[in-house]
Amino acid sequence: MKKVLFTILILFLSCTSESNENNIDTDNDGIYDSDDNCPLVENSDQLDSNNDGIGDVCSDDTDLDGILDLLDNCPLTSNSNQEDENNDGIGDACSDLDDDGLIDSEDNCPLTSNSNQEDDNNDGIGNACSDLDNDGVIDGEDNCPLFVNPSQEDSDGDGIGNTCDATALFNSSETSIFIGQQVSFLSTSTGNPDFIEWTFEGGIPNTSNENSLDVTYNSIGNFDTSLFVTNGIYEDTITYEDYINVCYNKSFENNQLDGWISNGWEFSGSTTCPDCLYAWQNSTSPGEYVEFDICNDFSNLPNNSTFYFDAMGDGTFNLLDRLSVKINNVSVDILTINSAGLTTLGQYSVDIPNNLSNTNICLVATLFSTNNIYLNNLRICED
Repeated sequence: MKKVLFTILILFLSCTSESNENNIDTDNDGIYDSDDNCPLVENSDQLDSNNDGIGDVCSDDTDLDGILDLLDNCPLTSNSNQEDENNDGIGDACSDLDDDGLIDSEDNCPLTSNSNQEDDNNDGIGNACSDLDNDGVIDGEDNCPLFVNPSQEDSDGDGIGNTCDATALFNSSETSIFIGQQVSFLSTSTGNPDFIEWTFEGGIPNTSNENSLDVTYNSIGNFDTSLFVTNGIYEDTITYEDYINVCYNKSFENNQLDGWISNGWEFSGSTTCPDCLYAWQNSTSPGEYVEFDICNDFSNLPNNSTFYFDAMGDGTFNLLDRLSVKINNVSVDILTINSAGLTTLGQYSVDIPNNLSNTNICLVATLFSTNNIYLNNLRICED
């Protein structure tokens, strides 16, 4: 009986000793040595990146970069140069200083978050931290990254700075001229354009790439002007419809008829209207009326054209009772713009019918007994 009890006691003590050995935690990391992949170095996370059964914290060189893990600032990523730009103890090879999900060694902007890694000029420096134009504004925030514009002005609020937002602008010396006259054009475009192209409807030249030039117009009408500009990045076009109004004009100050055929009208030498044509009925015979006409032919006038003229009488009659206008031998209504005075010319107009290939215009004075009429500034314009 005593022998049996002794045997049981020996077995109990043996089990108790084995249990005590299995419950040892040398590094006090909460994991018994028997289960700890690094029993002598605290590593409660039991990280074993290469699954070799040895915890990373006590592995000799997990990333095989020649630096022992205990001394390696990036033990899981090979970085034998141990670069650590911000001296935070974490090697650049495994650091993500800007928390954009990209390790610094692969991040083209390691100090500024830019997960999209945009790099417009492919210089290896991301837009978010690059300043290509050296204007003090980083490209990621610069509304003109390739053109110096520290003020960041953006007049139209489109997100593109004025300095590089190619905007077509121009001015001209005139917008209303007579046939044969010139208009001076000047591009005032912004955004550093390096190429411009003009289009001049009805003008000579019709197109140009010059920044400034003179354009001649030789026909009646309202003509569009267009300007295209680009700086290689942005472009813009501006078009003004009916921008240049070109009228026919005949003034008699040079004592030349220039295509007008006169029957009885003469150049005036009077002080009343020295630059006018003059029609005068000097007959004193009772009931004797005399017609004086002056005419000219025009071809292919634009539709919606109007014939204008300045005139005045001697004050002894209603001017439009003695002065009429015929188009292709048909009398037409005259509109008074400004009535004539005793010594001042009035302004009058006549609508020209549309779709006429040839247009004959005649002004006819029907005078009686020393009546006289003065006439000047015969014009045709497209309205």
